[in-house]
Amino acid sequence: MKLYSHELKQTVVAPFLDEDDAFGSNPEQGFLQYRLPSLGDLLNVPQAFLDSYSSMTFDLSMHISDGLQEDYTDTCSSSSLCRIVFYKAYTPVI
Repeated sequence: MKLYSHELKQTVVAPFLDEDDAFGSNPEQGFLQYRLPSLGDLLNVPQAFLDSYSSMTFDLSMHISDGLQEDYTDTCSSSSLCRIVFYKAYTPVI
């Protein structure tokens, strides 16, 4: 999974799906379950760096590799369906 950050103007590669995510997913029906790590872990930055942002917007794309054909990146038919916005006021920080 790749996330393009509008604020940082860069693409971040998220960790691979784990067993829990894979178990809850049903790709044949177009349903993919995935839990993102905290923003600090995802961006590999300290929490203090994130304090200057009130929100962060990411566009999601999937890197697909089945081992049989060339790898490719899949995006949503509508960008609003694959947009994730973290709002500081609503995102719990532990």
